[in-house]
Amino acid sequence: MQVVVDEALVAYERAVFWESFEDGYRRLASDSEAWGSVLAERRGEEPALRDRVE
Repeated sequence: MQVVVDEALVAYERAVFWESFEDGYRRLASDSEAWGSVLAERRGEEPALRDRVE
């Protein structure tokens, strides 16, 4: 029984984490200035992501 409870708790914590994560991105995307900062940061990281990738 304890294993079932532990697994259910882990699944619940995972679901809460991802719901919170997605909500944060929705709020961030709704703020055009903040979202612009995110996009600028991503553009700055793009060269590193393509490093030696064919």
